[in-house]
Amino acid sequence: MYASVNAQLCGGSLGDPVVKIDFGSGSNPQGPPLSGNKTNYIYQAADCPNDGLYTIRSNTNNCFGNAWFQISQDHTGNPGGYMMIVNASYDPGDFYVDTVKGLCPGTTYEFASWVMNLIKSNPQAILPDITFSIETTTGNVLQSFSTGKIPFLGTPTWKQYGFYFATPSGITTVVIRMKNNAPGGIGNDILLDDITFRPCGPLVSLVVNGIPKDTTEFCDTDTRVLNFSGTLNPASPTASYQWQVNTNNTTWNDIAGAQTNNYSRYPTTAGNYSYRLLTAEGSNINIAACRIASNAVNVFVDAPPTIAIQSNNPSCFGDTISLSATGADAFKWNGPNGFTNNTSSFKIYPTAAINNGIYNVTGTTTIGCVNTNSININLGSVPQPNAGNDTIICEGTTAFLHATGGTSYNWKPASTLDNPNISNPSATPIDTIQYIVTVSNNSCSRNDTVIVNVLKKPVAQVGPKQTIFEGNYTQLSGVIDGTNVSFYWSPNQDISDIHSLSPTVNPANSIYYILNVVSNDGCGTAKDSTFIRVLKKIKPPNAFTPNGDGINDDWYIKDLETYAEAEVFIYSRTGQLIFQSKGYNKRWNGTFNNQPLPVGTYYYIIDLKNNIPKISGSVTIIR
Repeated sequence: MYASVNAQLCGGSLGDPVVKIDFGSGSNPQGPPLSGNKTNYIYQAADCPNDGLYTIRSNTNNCFGNAWFQISQDHTGNPGGYMMIVNASYDPGDFYVDTVKGLCPGTTYEFASWVMNLIKSNPQAILPDITFSIETTTGNVLQSFSTGKIPFLGTPTWKQYGFYFATPSGITTVVIRMKNNAPGGIGNDILLDDITFRPCGPLVSLVVNGIPKDTTEFCDTDTRVLNFSGTLNPASPTASYQWQVNTNNTTWNDIAGAQTNNYSRYPTTAGNYSYRLLTAEGSNINIAACRIASNAVNVFVDAPPTIAIQSNNPSCFGDTISLSATGADAFKWNGPNGFTNNTSSFKIYPTAAINNGIYNVTGTTTIGCVNTNSININLGSVPQPNAGNDTIICEGTTAFLHATGGTSYNWKPASTLDNPNISNPSATPIDTIQYIVTVSNNSCSRNDTVIVNVLKKPVAQVGPKQTIFEGNYTQLSGVIDGTNVSFYWSPNQDISDIHSLSPTVNPANSIYYILNVVSNDGCGTAKDSTFIRVLKKIKPPNAFTPNGDGINDDWYIKDLETYAEAEVFIYSRTGQLIFQSKGYNKRWNGTFNNQPLPVGTYYYIIDLKNNIPKISGSVTIIR
């Protein structure tokens, strides 16, 4: 919500600001402090400054128990625009002070600022009260204006306060000051934005071809001349003039030779042009700080519209063709065989070559700018695609595809093909897949599909090797995979069922069992094997006759060799270790240190490992 106090503000036209303080903008809500000695207040980088402090921010947020309005944008509506937030001190002081140089004596200026009382409503709160003053550099007040108490308004409301005055003879530099008149404490909390000091003068009004208007628009093909005329109210016989132009929203530039209150604008290229009339007394027209400006007249010169055509062409006879155009406000189409249409988009249903040809569209904007575009619709006869018969291959082999019916071909998916852009590519898919072939005949295309069924190769997998004791059973574990496969175990020995994936076995001796998997479709075989180690029962003899007759000369323990890690220890009656072996690759022959031992009884311990209890007993040497 915006409001103005007009009684003290300029009632005529204003010039460009000599001073304009909008505090900048940025993506960070917290802005930088003011430079130099612009204020008596101390900067605080906070969204809610305390008494006697100020900050520069783009918003306020729940200040002092939500006693302040929550503001999310500056006076101009910019969410990132900074404002000066002041929590007034207990002692009156200057909100803002600046020095303005290069002024023209005898020229009227307006000093103003937009102000908001931040307090929502509090009967005990102190109301802001600001004095605007213009002083000489020595401190003499040339003129001042007081806002009086700025009331609570119930909603966050910006008001512009200020006044205008004329510079005395010989004064080209002044000091502008905004001073706090009210004490601090509860209340007297304000927002300041857009502090300006700018020339003020008679009301300058423009007319275009005798008609007051702010905007005019036409095409760059229009050759009309616009005659601008400016008047001052009240008129001044000593006024000087200068016309300016701003092209495409850049900067204002003087128009050479345009120094009367009339100006004729001749045709230009397309663009956005703004025109205004500057005026000042006499030679002051050459000083930017001394001249005022009229309202701006905007002239929009439009280039021909860019007409874009969208279509699903190329296609085939019998298909529905969609045509649409964008870039203008009205369209007219014409085409072969007397075709016409006046809409932006439509469909046609061509069935023969008579519908082929150039379709033209003319687009016209609301102000009459015209342009054209065209598209060539060249439909072809419908191809008859044939991707061939579905086929079956074994995994890892190649399928040979073959399509007919057109002049060019494109297969998808292409990743498993040797060339997707020929009629007869080779395919090596790893899984069953459907290929789509697009068969084209000049501008026309159609699709067909073929399925390549991939038969998975046989896969055999068995469990880890096992160890059992002689006479015990164990179970095999097999896993097979593949398309349409059969299997069997070999050898068919001591096994419950060679056609079961988990048969039981009780071999008498260590053995390899093999799982054989066969493709019933001729896609190969696979096999895997597992080893079953059979640990024999050990029965050590209780005597032997190492007498050299070649019969029973060694203490032979049958099947001990099946225990690869077994250890044998033999002791005398006195406990002396007289023989030791691992694996029993060397049998005991009744000696110790290569000397025959006497007839007698000796004692053994056999450690078979594999968590098997140790075997102990005695053996007698007989000679």
